[in-house]
Amino acid sequence: MCGIVGLFLKDKSLEPELGALLSSMLVTMTDRGPDSAGIAIYGDASGNNAKITIQSANPKKDFAGLEAELGQAVGAPVAIQVKSTHAVITLAKDLLDAGKAAVAELRPNVRIMSSGDAIEIYKETGLPKDVVSRFAVNSMAGTHGIGHTRMATRSAVTTLGAHPFSTGSDQCLVHNGSLSNHNNLRRELKREGMTFETENDTEVAAAYLTAEMAKGRISARRSKARWMTSMASSPSSSARNPASASCATQLPASPLSWPKRTSMSHSVRNTGRSSICPASRMPGSGSRSLQPSISGITRRSLDRHLMRILQGLLKHACH
Repeated sequence: MCGIVGLFLKDKSLEPELGALLSSMLVTMTDRGPDSAGIAIYGDASGNNAKITIQSANPKKDFAGLEAELGQAVGAPVAIQVKSTHAVITLAKDLLDAGKAAVAELRPNVRIMSSGDAIEIYKETGLPKDVVSRFAVNSMAGTHGIGHTRMATRSAVTTLGAHPFSTGSDQCLVHNGSLSNHNNLRRELKREGMTFETENDTEVAAAYLTAEMAKGRISARRSKARWMTSMASSPSSSARNPASASCATQLPASPLSWPKRTSMSHSVRNTGRSSICPASRMPGSGSRSLQPSISGITRRSLDRHLMRILQGLLKHACH
């Protein structure tokens, strides 16, 4: 049982308050996830710079001198802002891949939390209020973000095991539930060149989304209702820049098995019930839906029911 929050701001005047608003929401979810917490903040993506958020178990040692070494490795100036066990590296967009490779070579013990034009991810073990305080999330500005409070059930309580997981540029995923076939899917994705930092099933889900998006198999706009149906038994939420307003519907949560080679869109949000956080302006084509078994409900009737709910919620929440 975990807690998921998400917020997309339509009023630009509220953007300086995004961190404070998300912090309050995250702390409210403490009883659903006291083991660890994490948050993804999407800021201004304008300009020619990109960001890499990194994490270290020994930040004093690993972050010392890194700015100069990294600048020399990529052949251009970089800036590093340290935030407790994390640090945000700012560099030119066209040097993003080179920067990530240089970090891995210069500091093998450092882990990359996220990278992209706008995203920053912060996560640690401990109560949500302590995680929020550690990274001064209250003072962060941005356009949208998602957060997660974790109550571990299948894997260890570690920083790397906390959510969100990011496996693609400006992408991240949080999840409440369990995936029964993640080991098989992990092996398949590894054969395709994906890498993994943990044994967490949610990291596999994030990698699967990234792989399918790269192949053009996912259309967020066309797949909202089917994604919602597919994930009805396992609430989750994913974000990309830009996101859209979040809407909610009540559905049960239980383990989910993902069929091989099945495309899916994103996203949802959970506060003790499953919800949808539809995306906007995401590339790709149509997709087929995942099909977990839902006892006592026919697939067709559930599709119709969820479509009606989705249309009503979008009408009220997104206009």
